[in-house]
Amino acid sequence: MKVKKLNPLNNETHIYSELYFYFLNMINKMFSWEGLPKEIPQYVLEALLHNYGECIVWKVGGHYFCGVVAKNGKLNVYARMEEGRPICVDGNDWGNYRIEDEYIFNKETGQLKVNKRNAVLLRNNLTQTPTLPLLRKYISRLDYIWGSIGIAEAQVRTKRLWNVEDAGQKQAFEKELDELTNGVKSDLVVINKSFNSENSTQVERASSGQDIKDLWYDFLEVFALLKNFLGIKANLNTTKPERMITSEIEANEEFTLLARASMLEQRQFGCEDLKEVFGLDTKVISYFDHRKMEMGKMFEDVGLDMLGNPLKQNKPTNSENKPVGEQK
Repeated sequence: MKVKKLNPLNNETHIYSELYFYFLNMINKMFSWEGLPKEIPQYVLEALLHNYGECIVWKVGGHYFCGVVAKNGKLNVYARMEEGRPICVDGNDWGNYRIEDEYIFNKETGQLKVNKRNAVLLRNNLTQTPTLPLLRKYISRLDYIWGSIGIAEAQVRTKRLWNVEDAGQKQAFEKELDELTNGVKSDLVVINKSFNSENSTQVERASSGQDIKDLWYDFLEVFALLKNFLGIKANLNTTKPERMITSEIEANEEFTLLARASMLEQRQFGCEDLKEVFGLDTKVISYFDHRKMEMGKMFEDVGLDMLGNPLKQNKPTNSENKPVGEQK
């Protein structure tokens, strides 16, 4: 029985799928909704917004639904499509819904007629663009760096130059290196024994520990940059975090807050639209604000502020200090 040689890089070179689902789970928890109809799960709503940049909420017979929207009809005064048709995998034809108010002006009479919308278009951000394309680009970069780290680690365990006896031995070495690096072309070199290194103007060394460390810094900085683009706080300077000055930290935080606010604001506008069109009392806050509120309540319950300091107690009034019989 032939035993298959294990390749340490076969299952380690690529990490795209793992990172993709990791970030997908993360962004779908960035916002917390309250008051949504029971037919609209929060995770479905957030998945639609991150996947398509927008989604439609409509009502039929007292039941609410959300789904992908195919916009149609004419443009309104702000160049937005006035109508949209829900696209669902259940095969139902839900028909057209008005997602923008229609304004019809009669210049002869000077009267303005308004046809109110009967559905709501929720937006992921101001530009109504999905999150996933950005996610895919950065994860592809991270996947590439991850593979480079694996190859560099394999090269640390090898010599850079080999002296071989003949072409057959050279071919065998090249095959071994190809298996070692999982078919990824690297800068490992195989030479014939007739090669004279003293006459060579360029003899490269094998990858070092510093090379691997630099690749890891690259990976962590791209990882942090992606989190910042998504509105998740992360340190962009992984090479010198202990020496970051206050202005650098504040700049990172401002960038993160703006990215998060772009998505949060549009969801809050959506809550206002749901109230106007359907009378629904919905609310959305960022997960991070939600956590702060929970932590603040937890600290308050034990008599501490968020920094762990004792809460200041209100001083009793003069009447509270007097014996009961002396109070008027």
